[in-house]
Amino acid sequence: MYGNFSGGERVGKIIKISKKGYVFKTWEGQLNTGEIQQGIWEFSVKPSDDKILNELRDAMRSGSRVALHYDEKYVSVPFLGDTKNFITEVEVLKD
Repeated sequence: MYGNFSGGERVGKIIKISKKGYVFKTWEGQLNTGEIQQGIWEFSVKPSDDKILNELRDAMRSGSRVALHYDEKYVSVPFLGDTKNFITEVEVLKD
């Protein structure tokens, strides 16, 4: 749960941020990477990461391209997020 399987970054435009869940409400998002196949990448934001959540919202609303730095966990943890990919940093790119 706390260890990372891998990490890296993905580049694209944020197309969705939503709060989901029946019991555990988690923040989930989608990044359009522009690829023809598999062009939508899904990620989660830890509930305590308000700064990252605000940066993602700002980038989505402005239509900015971003580089999302992330850690991939070994397994998904329902009370933290739906995916194994958790955003650690948002970098807004200049076009």
